[in-house]
Amino acid sequence: MATYTKFQGFIEHLAHGVHNFASDAITVALTNTAPSASLSTANTILSQITEIDYTYCSSRLLSNNISVLWPLSPYYYKFAADPEAVILTASGGSVGPFRYAVLYNDTPSSPLNP
Repeated sequence: MATYTKFQGFIEHLAHGVHNFASDAITVALTNTAPSASLSTANTILSQITEIDYTYCSSRLLSNNISVLWPLSPYYYKFAADPEAVILTASGGSVGPFRYAVLYNDTPSSPLNP
């Protein structure tokens, strides 16, 4: 079963208005290196994640398949994706293996790919 890890930098980015889930390109990055959620160890932008090679991979864009429910209760918001929102396929070669999937925002230029 998959486990969820919330990056502390994500919370900071939300507070600074970095993410617009209605229009930004939320994308999946694949890695074999366990990312750290702590602010003290970085992993707040994509360049701090060690990605696998995507040469033969289909699109990893998730944006068109997500919803954010505002608010479900006074302090509870839900970021949801259809379980089949992204189906990765390889064409002309192989992709992976990978162990971790990381969501990032491919739209902002500052910070770049939070």
